[in-house]
Amino acid sequence: MRRHAYSEILKIALAAVLMCLYVILNRFVSIYLPLGGMPSVRIGFSSVPIVFASLACGPIWGAVAGAGGDLIGAFAFPNGSGAYLYGYTIDQALLGIIPWVLMRIFKGHRRALGAFDILVSLLGIGAFFGLVIPDAAEGKYQIPLDLGGRIGLGVGVVALALISGGLTVFFSRRMFGEGDDLPLRVRQALKGRIRGLSGCSNKEIKRAIRRDGLGLMRLDLNAIASCGVDDISKSRNIGWKLFKASFSIHELKHIYVGGKPEKKVFSFLDIYSILLFEMITVKTLLLAFWGQLYFSIPYAYGVFSDLLTGIISLPILAVVTYAVMLPLANLGLFDLDSIKRSKRGRKR
Repeated sequence: MRRHAYSEILKIALAAVLMCLYVILNRFVSIYLPLGGMPSVRIGFSSVPIVFASLACGPIWGAVAGAGGDLIGAFAFPNGSGAYLYGYTIDQALLGIIPWVLMRIFKGHRRALGAFDILVSLLGIGAFFGLVIPDAAEGKYQIPLDLGGRIGLGVGVVALALISGGLTVFFSRRMFGEGDDLPLRVRQALKGRIRGLSGCSNKEIKRAIRRDGLGLMRLDLNAIASCGVDDISKSRNIGWKLFKASFSIHELKHIYVGGKPEKKVFSFLDIYSILLFEMITVKTLLLAFWGQLYFSIPYAYGVFSDLLTGIISLPILAVVTYAVMLPLANLGLFDLDSIKRSKRGRKR
């Protein structure tokens, strides 16, 4: 019970910190890209702390961080929208729930997650062709789309879906999955390799193992032989594991004894899938509804503008989120339930 209470306190404290970070990023840190000579596309990074709050603290505190951050921002730092709009608070609460739910559903099933991403991309295509194209053809809102423009945008959306599908298939390949532990021969070769470099600095050891991993990924025969790989079809998978572990001496020593990773870390596919689903459902379809309800903006126009913003910002946001996640995962951000109090804390 004490351990559970301690982890809950950590979650509350972390959710509060991430909620404050959300307010700062949402209200003061944004990048505007010009479109037609006007700063039309807003790229913000406020969703990053909400995703982390959901994955680290669970759906309840993730929703609290998202909704609470929106309430604080709306009343403490109001923008030009005027009165408080409850729909945006609902959006932020959902953004704090979705990451945890998706990871619970697709945990360890990379191919299923890749197929899910393709279906979500098709949903975006359906929204574009079913809502935007008909209204643009009838001139229901001010987007100058002639026949060539509609065809061009249609081709662009289809290309986005194909690119999304290609990315999900690529990142769901076995070389990017968790897989099993390294084969015994590879672990023995890695252990001998590290022992042979005992007179070198940790930086030199990591650099040498990194070269071995890259050699295996390139199917270099010398690297395959020196690393004890007896099945060339597994070379890339093993090389990727060595490459990832080569950034930490602790991880290298941990991997050659056949253990599993101590820290919970999510793959790029996980992060990309979360952001893609949130972009299509919450930030496009639902956000366009709030725009229609509050500001009488035609729903199809809201879908068009929000989808365009999401298409541009999604790859940038996915890369930034994953890059920030890796060092935080090494610090145990996503393992709060397994953190134990110190002996001193237990005595008290």
